[in-house]
Amino acid sequence: ASIDDVQAMLARTGYVCGRSLATVVFLSLRLGRPLFLEGEAGVGKTEIAKALALALDRRLIRLQCYEGLDASSAVYEWNFPAQMIAIRTAEAQGGADRELLQRELFGPDYLVERPLLQAMRPDERGAPVLLRPGQLGQADIERVAGTRLLLKEELSAPDPQAPGTLLAHYAPNAKLRLMEAAQLRTALDILGPDAAHIAVYARTPLRSASARLIVRRMPDDAAATAQQLFAVLREFDAAGARLIWVETPPADAAWDGVRDRLTRAAASA
Repeated sequence: ASIDDVQAMLARTGYVCGRSLATVVFLSLRLGRPLFLEGEAGVGKTEIAKALALALDRRLIRLQCYEGLDASSAVYEWNFPAQMIAIRTAEAQGGADRELLQRELFGPDYLVERPLLQAMRPDERGAPVLLRPGQLGQADIERVAGTRLLLKEELSAPDPQAPGTLLAHYAPNAKLRLMEAAQLRTALDILGPDAAHIAVYARTPLRSASARLIVRRMPDDAAATAQQLFAVLREFDAAGARLIWVETPPADAAWDGVRDRLTRAAASA
């Protein structure tokens, strides 16, 4: 195998790979080492993982990493509602074997496997598993790398022109505008009961005299906001909103990803 072979292999999956990335992929495969990719949201980190999994005929399992990630989200948890139903059913029927019931309740039928446990399971075809962790913050990367990451402004080379770097990459159909909490309050007070076809996504509790306003509460946690962000924007589109007002996220490193996505979504407004 060669670097050219790697490019050809990825091309067959529909992924156009530059020689520099193909070189890194080639070395990762040849040395059997993890492939570590860093970049802004949408530049193609997950896509290269998908392409590799497809080209190598591997299962792709994605683990979204965020502050507060616990074993129930990363490894496994028990299907508690199903367990309770089974217990109530056994009680109603009477005469249940308690030991047998306990073995069943903590058996595979009630086990919810999360990414790490899924990755440990052997593939039915005998192929290795490709695990793609995501959302590692700048501080995490610098701690592992032992050096400071350069900002875009510090790079001499031009920015890559991958689809995710397009300014309006995340834009919904409705016009989106980022606003401070005070601006939101003022705007809603001015519009009063006439506010219509407007959706608001904010952490700060807001009041409006209009029953036609669509309001969704933004979580105080950055990871939770990131998980629901696109679903909320699409919900606003589906509801017929013409304007989307979003409270500006905190200027905190944990919110960098959310702020980047919203900035891009507001770019075409």
